[in-house]
Amino acid sequence: MKYNNRLYPHPVLGILDDVEGEFSCTLSVESNREFIILKPTFNISNFDIELLIKEGKAIICSHIYCRGTLFRKNWIIKDLVSDEIKIISDDLNGETEVDFFICAGINLPNYRNAGANSIFNNQEFDIEKGDILAYGGKGKFFANKSPEELKAVSSIMRIKKGNKKNGPFFNEYDDKFIVVHLSETDYESYQDLKSNKNFINILHTSIVLPSLLEAAFFIDSEESGAEVFKESEWYKILNKSLVEIKKGNSFLEKIQYILDLPLNREFLSIDNLEFD
Repeated sequence: MKYNNRLYPHPVLGILDDVEGEFSCTLSVESNREFIILKPTFNISNFDIELLIKEGKAIICSHIYCRGTLFRKNWIIKDLVSDEIKIISDDLNGETEVDFFICAGINLPNYRNAGANSIFNNQEFDIEKGDILAYGGKGKFFANKSPEELKAVSSIMRIKKGNKKNGPFFNEYDDKFIVVHLSETDYESYQDLKSNKNFINILHTSIVLPSLLEAAFFIDSEESGAEVFKESEWYKILNKSLVEIKKGNSFLEKIQYILDLPLNREFLSIDNLEFD
């Protein structure tokens, strides 16, 4: 949702040149298996609004929206320098937007800002609790699995060129890896795409996901002969991931969660591509 292209019935700092001064935020994001942690640091330079915050009459808040999970929530920021926003990792996936505001904490009759543009003619306004007094802009980040988690998956899989010019890809297994054999034609295309970050999610969906799904059914079947690989690295890591993942009722769903919902990430990456 856009806030900086709206017309407000009162002067709002950060909207065009309504009010002299600045309200901005520097945002850092950290993640682990349990939480995504947002650490905003704010810069405010407008005497009237700063005074309202010091007096407890105005509050800084953030609105967080994730299009991948439809998660939406508001947070009140109590410390301008060291406050943190902690969100359960499972609540976010893919592109997440964060907007920052200063809002009235109480009703403010006869509100006037000395730095307001002359078009407001030094007018007073009746501000209600929750009305926006300043907009600090929008930040975006991608809420994906930590590198350590995705590395665990990539460490058990190898993609190699098969001995056929064309045809379907298939799995083989050894003591260390799930080995995915692509046809010569597909392997050449894979080599061209794998170094381009815009196509990583597409490769996850088209190659890694079905290969892991095949491996999951392989180790689950009593007749497959997978028991001979029980002490191999790939077997231990994949089996452990399937046991520990608490979401999903089928192997298909569980593998998608293990890979951090690659189809969703693929759609988001396609949305961000620019086409001529």
